[in-house]
Amino acid sequence: MNEKMALASKILNLAPEYVADTEELRRHYMSASCDIEGHKGKDNRFYLVDTARALPPAAPKSSGSFLYQLLRPEFVRSNPLPLCPDSFSGFNLQNKEIHNEEIREATHRLENTIIPRFAESLSSFPFNFIGPLKTDHLSQLSQDSSCGLLPELPKINPDLWPRKQDFNQLVMQMHRSGINLRYLGKVRHHSEMDHLHRLLLTEMVARIVKHRIRKAMRNLKDSSDAVLFELITDFLNRVFSKNSLQFWQNEVLPELEQRYSGWGVSQEEREGTPNLKYESIFIYSLGKRIANLVGFKLSKSVRAAMRKQEKFISQAKPFKPEHVIKVYPIVKHIHRIYFEEGHALSRLAASSETNSDVLFDQAVKKYQESLLLKPDDYRSLINLGLSLYLKAKGKTNNASSIREAIEHFQQALEIEPKARMALIHTGTCHMDLAKSELNSEKSIHHITCALKTYEMASEISPKPNECVSDFLCDWGLALATQSSLLSKIGQ
Repeated sequence: MNEKMALASKILNLAPEYVADTEELRRHYMSASCDIEGHKGKDNRFYLVDTARALPPAAPKSSGSFLYQLLRPEFVRSNPLPLCPDSFSGFNLQNKEIHNEEIREATHRLENTIIPRFAESLSSFPFNFIGPLKTDHLSQLSQDSSCGLLPELPKINPDLWPRKQDFNQLVMQMHRSGINLRYLGKVRHHSEMDHLHRLLLTEMVARIVKHRIRKAMRNLKDSSDAVLFELITDFLNRVFSKNSLQFWQNEVLPELEQRYSGWGVSQEEREGTPNLKYESIFIYSLGKRIANLVGFKLSKSVRAAMRKQEKFISQAKPFKPEHVIKVYPIVKHIHRIYFEEGHALSRLAASSETNSDVLFDQAVKKYQESLLLKPDDYRSLINLGLSLYLKAKGKTNNASSIREAIEHFQQALEIEPKARMALIHTGTCHMDLAKSELNSEKSIHHITCALKTYEMASEISPKPNECVSDFLCDWGLALATQSSLLSKIGQ
């Protein structure tokens, strides 16, 4: 077991350390946190329990925070130095101060280099919702019987507001960069574009409401659907009704400050201009995001009513218990389960003559679920891109799907530069785009990209289950096509 633990710690980039027992009579060489217990079962298999502190903590900002404010595995693996999971703990480490200082330096790098760089890159990320919003704050006001003035909401088609996939992409990109969601406020602080400010604050508020609803659910003695529907309705009305001003000022705003360490809410928002509820978030998207995070479904009628934003939230009780039609558990599996399900579905799709599109769509969803749990799984990214490509292959007007597939292959290569199959599939996609482009210059651009990726793939040794010459024919075809196009242009 010691050998297996040492290997796991090396993969995670954890620093081993000598730990003295309570009487300091013996020192023990520990590859992982002292809390973790290893057992050998009657089936001769090894089992681990108490893995809550498997990863190193962030530098503590409050008493006891080293127990629960841990660094993400993506960040730990990318850190220049191995980090000790028992830093800042009460265990008697041989080089305690050295490990603590390494954690401080790593946390400083995360907060002052990684997060600002991520916030800057977020502005160029291809979210699916509308771009920068231009709103004349408080330009037109309507009377509200409970709180005086109600700013008019931006006139934006709700179809163009963030959807589930946009919030999931935000979370996935943060995790892939090694950034915990407790830093949402700091990311917002470093972001400059208005639509990103709104997206980030909407996610922050949704998570606050989610925690409050789930805490209330845990305290229920009766967990029948009727009682759960009533509880959810009560919370939604506290968030969205015209009488919600006190809830936002006295509960949402203080918890934003506490949960996100004072980051992410401007002084102007604290003072009410712009209005936190009406002007700083995507109000239509907030309700759906809360439903996705908590695990309940709203009726079609109330979802349609929510689209009429001003009319809907000007009511004293816009939500009724019958508007909640289902409560379901949020179940998280290890990412491998979703990966294998996606793999099975994509294989079925490739061999199906009548139902391939539906099966490929289902495979794509499974790979997306896998990436939500393990954003840096380059294999899920490769298979996701391949499923998109195979679905689009041979169809007209498929260029956007093929380009999306290339994006996923490129993301996989950012994580694992030696992902040979990602390079080969990228080349194949560029060759298909070259065929679809009537403009010779664009065709040559795609062929050049294909040749480059094929050459890079040729320099990487194939895995045991990969064929050495599986792309050589395509490489030769790319060279022949390039030569033909160049000769035409020359003529």
